[in-house]
Amino acid sequence: MSHRLVVVGAGYAGLLAAKRLARKLRRSDVSITLVNASDRFVERGRLHQLAAGQKWAAPSLRQQLSGTSVQLVVGRVTAIDTTDRTVCLDLAPGAIGYDTLVHAVGSRARLDDAPGQSSVRTLSPPLSRRRGCGTGLPRLRQAALLWWSAEG
Repeated sequence: MSHRLVVVGAGYAGLLAAKRLARKLRRSDVSITLVNASDRFVERGRLHQLAAGQKWAAPSLRQQLSGTSVQLVVGRVTAIDTTDRTVCLDLAPGAIGYDTLVHAVGSRARLDDAPGQSSVRTLSPPLSRRRGCGTGLPRLRQAALLWWSAEG
């Protein structure tokens, strides 16, 4: 029986860990499963391009993993049972057993704790009417919402 390695989170750390482990370990010795809530890789470093109005689509994780032995499972982790060594999911297969778990879920913005967060969410009419801001602000809000949903 091969060693079951599960990576939770497919951001920069999780995706890189899964791909590097797949390159360094033999398929006969280990099975690698990458669990993520989405089938897309969100490049946080490129969200400013979306805010600026450039067209950009998040790359497919399946494309990123092609040619590797990593199996992608799309679903949200609802619990991790360390006693039974199981990652519980909200979708089928429902649970994944592991021998080694890499926890790489990343960060999440806690805007309620940030000073001035109310001014970020609500823009006053004079600011939104300034020259050059009117067309970019809706895109900025879309990027922020995309970022919040990707983190949450």
